[in-house]
Amino acid sequence: MSSVDNSIDMSLMDVQSMEQDLGSHSDNFSVWQPVPLLPVTRSGSSRKRRRPAPTTEGGSFPSVEMDTSAICEAPDTTSDGTNIPEDYFDKSTDRYGEDAVYWVDVEGREKKRALLESLGYKTFKPSSTTGSSDSRLEALARDLESQRCPRYYFLLTGITLIDRGLFKKTIQQLGGIVLEDVNDNQDEWKEKCTHLITNGNNPPRTAKLVIAKACQAMIVNKGFIIASGEKGCFVDETPFRVNV
Repeated sequence: MSSVDNSIDMSLMDVQSMEQDLGSHSDNFSVWQPVPLLPVTRSGSSRKRRRPAPTTEGGSFPSVEMDTSAICEAPDTTSDGTNIPEDYFDKSTDRYGEDAVYWVDVEGREKKRALLESLGYKTFKPSSTTGSSDSRLEALARDLESQRCPRYYFLLTGITLIDRGLFKKTIQQLGGIVLEDVNDNQDEWKEKCTHLITNGNNPPRTAKLVIAKACQAMIVNKGFIIASGEKGCFVDETPFRVNV
């Protein structure tokens, strides 16, 4: 017989033994029945109560003192003993303009310089001497501007004194340089002269004309300066060229 059959026989034997036991104590024969389980309900007074929170005599919660020893406070001095102003930590973010440390991409700057040099531009390398960064940037801007707009060096010949003063002023305003106002070195004139301004299409054969032809400078009449002054920049020289 299997284990299931054994469990059934044992339960029947228990029931029979209980019936015999009941019959021996009672005159009436009855069959035992299990008592059903009844739900137990709690009354309102039998609910579990929570322990009340401790209070003071006044009925309020007791004050708890916090340990603030671990809270970091603003130091009064630096590590080297320098006093820190009281309002230092109350300043706005404007102070970071002076105190912040800015990162400079040196490698990227060198790559840009090498690229400019490969394209034919002259780059400005700051010297090791101390100086204002603004002045270095201004010098670099002027250098780049002069490369975008080539510098013109002028000599004037056969021009009246009145026109000479006006033409020199116009040349300076447009960014040009009058060589005869810088020095009297004719060797330097031969190296730098780019334009010779004459009074007309038949200029006198002067030393300046010889220098201009030797250095292959552009020989133009005074209409070139007048037109350039009206436009605000140096115009094309072709309509004003003088064939000598």
